[in-house]
Amino acid sequence: MEILIEYQEQVIVLKPTSFVCSLRGRPTGMQRRMIDQGETRRFDRYCRALIAGRHGDSSVEAQLLARGRAATAHMDKMLASMTEIRLAIEEMAGDFNDIDLKFLRRDKFITNEFFDKFVKTVMQVSVVLFTKHPYVIKFPSSRELPYTFIFRLVVCMLLSARIWISVGGAGKAKPEKLRNDMVDTFFAAYATYFDGLFTCDRKLIEIYEEASLLIQEFIDVIRARSSDRPPLSPP
Repeated sequence: MEILIEYQEQVIVLKPTSFVCSLRGRPTGMQRRMIDQGETRRFDRYCRALIAGRHGDSSVEAQLLARGRAATAHMDKMLASMTEIRLAIEEMAGDFNDIDLKFLRRDKFITNEFFDKFVKTVMQVSVVLFTKHPYVIKFPSSRELPYTFIFRLVVCMLLSARIWISVGGAGKAKPEKLRNDMVDTFFAAYATYFDGLFTCDRKLIEIYEEASLLIQEFIDVIRARSSDRPPLSPP
């Protein structure tokens, strides 16, 4: 947090991911609806508390330790689910033929059929997550879909899975590595709404950049299809 403390006036704090997942995909004001205005205003207090903790304030240290235990428990819970993630990646790998895998190793989408297969998988996984999420009340329309966080997260997750498939699958990957990659996909998904990523992780940057291109292509397709429709008749 040291860098953020130094530039705290430039920091915006987002609402919890569980809430962001429930946001409708209206493109207008999407960034604003993701931002927690109250926590952003109070970020300077948080920074002062961190500095106090570093200087030995026992009350702040106790809070940091409690939050640290909660964070560790959350990461451990994610770690326990990595067997399912590994199996899902291996199942995805079975959908690609030798030609697909050859081009995957070159980090390329090759045929329209391959791209369609990827988009279909994104749609299928998105539907499952929308259905299971406790805060999602209504399915997004086709226009709203590419602006929803769940859709963008799925795109980033599948791009991450594609990288694993290109190197022979995730069968031998350490659970900790898979978990860290999963956490990274959340950062990449958030970055598609803003100005990129503050990182030197080349793989993460590639996921973000490719996800941004795919999302924009999806938006363009939706717009093109909508413009082809005849105008509504007056009542």
